[in-house]
Amino acid sequence: MKRRFLGRYNDLVSRHAVYETDGALEIDEQDNFEIVRKRVFFEDVLLVTMHERTGVLAIFFSLGFAAFFGLIASIAGDGAGWVFAALALALLIYGFVRMARKETIITVFGRRSKARIRFSLRKARAHQLYGELCAHVRRVQTQLQTQEEPPSDDVDQNDSIREG
Repeated sequence: MKRRFLGRYNDLVSRHAVYETDGALEIDEQDNFEIVRKRVFFEDVLLVTMHERTGVLAIFFSLGFAAFFGLIASIAGDGAGWVFAALALALLIYGFVRMARKETIITVFGRRSKARIRFSLRKARAHQLYGELCAHVRRVQTQLQTQEEPPSDDVDQNDSIREG
């Protein structure tokens, strides 16, 4: 199966792209000039979570730049002032929208690694993907459990079947 792109999780320093394959989630982590590929195998998944949080850093920067551009607009006056005032208004609206709408994060914890996907706007897609991941992990782990079950007959250590 080809890799199916699921989403991204970007930090200040690194960028993560998460893909789904037949047996695992693949995380391509780009850190400056290095790209590292990690995997979270579906049979090793311990926990899948979905939570919402407010992106404080984005709100802080958008409102800060809105105040800065508003100050420049008030100083500049005429034509350039209107341009800076429009930028300040757009950033101010963006900051208030980010305060009202929280971002949804899906985290898949494996034994040795984890995969995170952030959804800023598409909450319905996040809920759909969360359901798909939980179902896929459940299906793979139940298949492994049914393969590992011993036969139903009582068997001694020397492989002879006990009666009665």
